[in-house]
Amino acid sequence: MRIYFSDITFQDLPVIFTYDSMTKSAICTYTVGGNNLSINKDQLNTLMLSITGVEIIDNIAVIKDLETFRKEHPFNTIVDSTDHSVLHNSFFSKSSPSLTSKDEPFVKGEVTSSSSSNLKPTIVSLDTLLTNCPGETLVYEGGLKRNNETNLKRLNSLKVYSPETINLTAQVIKNTDYYVLREWQMQLIRQIHEEVIAPAMSTFKGGQATPKYVLVYFETCIRSIMSNSTYNLMDTAFEHNYLVEGEPIPVEENYQVRSNYAKVMLKGFMFFLSDLPAESLGLNNLELEQWLNEFKTHITVHKNKLQSLLEDLFKLTICSGLMDHDYKLLDAASFIQGENYDFSKLHTITKAIQMKHTTLAYALSKLPPNYRLQGHSVEGFPHRVYSLKQTLKYALEESLKANARKPLSETVMEECSQTIIESLCHEFISMTNGSIRSEAAKLISHTIKSSDTDLYLCDEWFKAISACLKNVFMESSSPRGQNKFLEKWGREVCSLIMGFVRTESEKLQAPDHTELNTKGITP
Repeated sequence: MRIYFSDITFQDLPVIFTYDSMTKSAICTYTVGGNNLSINKDQLNTLMLSITGVEIIDNIAVIKDLETFRKEHPFNTIVDSTDHSVLHNSFFSKSSPSLTSKDEPFVKGEVTSSSSSNLKPTIVSLDTLLTNCPGETLVYEGGLKRNNETNLKRLNSLKVYSPETINLTAQVIKNTDYYVLREWQMQLIRQIHEEVIAPAMSTFKGGQATPKYVLVYFETCIRSIMSNSTYNLMDTAFEHNYLVEGEPIPVEENYQVRSNYAKVMLKGFMFFLSDLPAESLGLNNLELEQWLNEFKTHITVHKNKLQSLLEDLFKLTICSGLMDHDYKLLDAASFIQGENYDFSKLHTITKAIQMKHTTLAYALSKLPPNYRLQGHSVEGFPHRVYSLKQTLKYALEESLKANARKPLSETVMEECSQTIIESLCHEFISMTNGSIRSEAAKLISHTIKSSDTDLYLCDEWFKAISACLKNVFMESSSPRGQNKFLEKWGREVCSLIMGFVRTESEKLQAPDHTELNTKGITP
């Protein structure tokens, strides 16, 4: 049996495991939901090592005790859409409206016939319909947004960032509003299914079982809407000219192009509002076309509700596509200042794109009042982080001046600071053990690698460590020879920084002592 965990994802898609009911264990398949392609095993294993309860055995990620593991990580079962059993879903069902009622006993599961004449036919639920692609659809019903909010809080409390954490923080900031739009899209899709499609199916042709090819059709319709990998990520001709020639984008005209993209993505549902026959969809399935033409006539009673829901979904699809497209253009260069990274600047840029004369701002303005994004205070986001390597170079320059030594070449400065960074990386790795659950990982990124060429400090620690390094300027004796001087200076700096870090880590475990150490520590 295949399962997935809502909080174990790879590139925002849930990682798939196979469950062995005999041993109560689960083995990673190295595939993700909604995508049959294999993923990098080594990269995923590195991420898996940070999760308590997951072991790497013979280069395979294994959960030996699933019963214990599921207490912290509820799992979802993936069933084939032809399975007549009820879908066990311990994650999405918490936030998903149910079709169950006393008058019309819809259940989560595919259409089945009942031997009891007192029961009406049951229909497929949205959760069951989308079991083959939860990572493209259902996961947006709050799961990714909650994970993003949790990550944001954790990242905001970090003191030492790795290069990988810089990229993650940027992505989390960009996803804050994006996941809100995606959640609204899925809420509307659920409404369409449960308030229009499902009730109409229950009375269509006397409640006959819905053919599998019809279920596949509706699954494909939803995946087409929720996938931003094709039309919505393409540059329009206007956007291309802006990137290449710097020519201003005509906002309203560009919005119309984006509207056409969205119409193609929603055409599977838009069909029920059009005058065109199913043959115009190019399905190459005569049985499906006949079923859709007949169902279209049957669904007329719900036409007004369907039209209202699709109008909102249409506008949201344009917005989510634009945000995904525009925010992908915001790379590290957008918020780097010198050698430092200013996350508050990135946050400001993302909000500016929503408010200035842009196609995204125009699209957002067309949303109904109940689908308006809220403003976010920058206080809830990480601010600027400072390059430790540059901090060390500056400290070394000051130490050379204090000891009346000649300036060093940039190459020598780079080598010296890089040697210290390498030593600190090894120290930090030993503190966190590469685990996000370690106590040290509350302050120090658990993604630090021995190959990292720089680390980054939050504003608080940057100021404190800079103050500590002033002790090295004044106290460092001046041995003869450049190499000996640099070796001694490097040892003192490493010792001083690690002393500071350990002291602050101990304070984390002793909340009564909250004063930050800014006076330095004697090596």
